[in-house]
Amino acid sequence: MEITENVFEFVDELGPEKIVFLYEPRTRMKAVVVVDNVAAGPAMGGVRMATDVTATEVRRLARAMTYKNAMAGLPHGGGKSGIIADPKTVNMEHIIRTFARGIKNLQEYMSRLNNADSPKKDNDEVAPSEGKDYVDIQLQRALDVLRNEQLLYTKLLSNPAL
Repeated sequence: MEITENVFEFVDELGPEKIVFLYEPRTRMKAVVVVDNVAAGPAMGGVRMATDVTATEVRRLARAMTYKNAMAGLPHGGGKSGIIADPKTVNMEHIIRTFARGIKNLQEYMSRLNNADSPKKDNDEVAPSEGKDYVDIQLQRALDVLRNEQLLYTKLLSNPAL
């Protein structure tokens, strides 16, 4: 089978619109970003981090987000990312920041949360000079969530009765 047949095997009328493979040689960060569909609005989804995450898995999860957002009536399309790393052994902040730099050129496809922490201009877009603050705030939130998940997993593993 030719490579083009492999790459386009799972493409249909909904998408995916974009599949991006990221690799940063200095940190050896590897990731997959799938923007499945943006017909209803910018893609919304999450980031999975695991040693065995695959492009096929991320693509399927992105499609699930397209369906979830549509069924919920949200003005968002579906997307998902996967970072290929062990969350227990990597420097989480370093990997997340490297990943964030890698996806910065995909902003037009991705949803920005509408909250008081995101700096806005009159037309409701993040001002370019203020974008770094917004990214830092969102990265800190992501790191806090990941740390809390790690604490929960550690607690659950150490106490099988829970």
